[in-house]
Amino acid sequence: MRQNGDKMSIPVRWELDGAVCEAYEVKERRDSRVHGHHHFLLTLITRGSGVQTLNGKDIPFAENEVFILSPADFHKNTVRDDKGFDYFGVKFHYSFVHSVLSEFSDVEFPIHLRPSRRCVEKLRAIFPMLIEESSQNNESRGREELLRAALTQMLVLILRELPSTRKKEPNEFYSRSLGFLYSNFRSPVTVAEAAAYSGYSENYFNTMFREH
Repeated sequence: MRQNGDKMSIPVRWELDGAVCEAYEVKERRDSRVHGHHHFLLTLITRGSGVQTLNGKDIPFAENEVFILSPADFHKNTVRDDKGFDYFGVKFHYSFVHSVLSEFSDVEFPIHLRPSRRCVEKLRAIFPMLIEESSQNNESRGREELLRAALTQMLVLILRELPSTRKKEPNEFYSRSLGFLYSNFRSPVTVAEAAAYSGYSENYFNTMFREH
């Protein structure tokens, strides 16, 4: 992917260091180079504006807009002025909140959304708590449960605002297979490994995968 004359061979891809969820706040964010992630990334713009080049497409953004990127996405940010922009962010693995992502399995990533005012107010209230808890020692009792609960609430608030294209209830095969693929997106995996993870034979997995 080349954008506006950028010279790029293999984009940088960031890893979530040993954690399943990490929340943070960034002030005066400047331009960034094209990069990807081995995890999902949810961001809420809290001040300023700019352009996010997402999978080669320029998307203008402003305060109170939300992005959710999957491990399949590459992006970079370009600011509009020397003040940059501020945002809340949270990085997480599919396995950490697989139940809610399975519930909204008809949703396609990446997501760019300007949520309702009520939704934004709730997100702005949840993020500081999520950031504080994320900074606690990994040994803290109940830490993982609090992080999962807060992140799940934010995801449901956001995903509910998207139009639903689901025509039937989530399929267990689809949900388990999708989880495996998201968790191993950049790894060389075989049909045998995917089938074993999903709990099916290779032949059955192949048949079901083509149907879905």
